[in-house]
Amino acid sequence: MRQPDRIIRLNTVLARTGLSRSTIYRKIAEGKFPPQLRISTNGAGWKESEINRWVTNPVDGVHEASSTSMTSDRGDDSGPDRAPNSPRSRPPTASEELEELLGYPWPFPGRPPKHDLSAWTVTDDWPDLVPVTEAEIEVFERWFGDLFDELFGSSDP
Repeated sequence: MRQPDRIIRLNTVLARTGLSRSTIYRKIAEGKFPPQLRISTNGAGWKESEINRWVTNPVDGVHEASSTSMTSDRGDDSGPDRAPNSPRSRPPTASEELEELLGYPWPFPGRPPKHDLSAWTVTDDWPDLVPVTEAEIEVFERWFGDLFDELFGSSDP
């Protein structure tokens, strides 16, 4: 008697294939990996036989979406002008729109440059003296007393 096909979850698929989560979902979008099956409202899994078949021959890679794939219950959004396995079209992000307008990527890709803090200057250009009350001084001394003593010396004789 033939055993029924088991449904396996993402962690098992990750362990069996050695792929990362993002690679699996990218390959599903490209049609090069078996699609998920919806098993509950918020749950999904893969047919074990399809994953085993993919593991034995991952280079073949072309996978026909089965009628029970997760995309089957999302409505028919594959019109005549859309390839069956192409990624869903989406509106451009704000960064992509800015890049199109400016002609260069924004925000800049990669880490921002480190600033040389030694080249910064601070200018006290406030036009008038700002009065500080005794109550404000007491609050500062309570909060920062140890730091003030370290920087300016103790006020105790």
